[in-house]
Amino acid sequence: MKKFFIVAAAIVGFIAVVGTALHLLAQPLPSALILDDTCHPPCWLGIRPGGMSPWGVFQILVDAPFVDQSSIRQGGDPGATEHIAWRFRRPAGDLAGYVYFDTERVSHLRILTLGAMNLGEALRKYGEPDAFWLQTRDMPSEAWTQLNIIYPEIGCVLEIRFDYTGKAAPTRVALSEHTPIRAVTYFDPSSTRALFPIAADELHEWNGLGQIELTTPPE
Repeated sequence: MKKFFIVAAAIVGFIAVVGTALHLLAQPLPSALILDDTCHPPCWLGIRPGGMSPWGVFQILVDAPFVDQSSIRQGGDPGATEHIAWRFRRPAGDLAGYVYFDTERVSHLRILTLGAMNLGEALRKYGEPDAFWLQTRDMPSEAWTQLNIIYPEIGCVLEIRFDYTGKAAPTRVALSEHTPIRAVTYFDPSSTRALFPIAADELHEWNGLGQIELTTPPE
């Protein structure tokens, strides 16, 4: 009987450990945009659009604790770096990051968050935006609508994508604090029109969370 209780206690203990481990694994990892507070947006990890050379960016990335250093790749012609790309690792939950260059200086950076940051976290970090615009892809193999929420004074764009491949195109979508952010782009606020040449009539006023009408035609 004593052996039975010992075995039972061991089984219960094992189940508890496994349950705790699975619970921790199920918890979403935070975005590197939240983990790092080295500087204020549009600066991240010390990388600021409008300045810094590819070598300076590379030196920062090789020391970042949540960057997979073996994945860092440089693209472009010799002596003319177009971008640097990398993948993230724990404790960051983002997939990948990209820094783009113009004349060997940082033009903008993009973090593919894929849900590591949700809309509630973004609103708490960046505040309430002024406007957004819509992009739509409507093809048999790929159908989606993307909301691009812009902070022109900060130098930030949030991408939220609603995929409806194989389904009827929705006429509206719902935004909540739990809506996942697909990607975040930081840019020099003085270069807004150069990076995002959006016509004034394509911008929609931001009215907070809730239902968003999808009025843009397919591309």
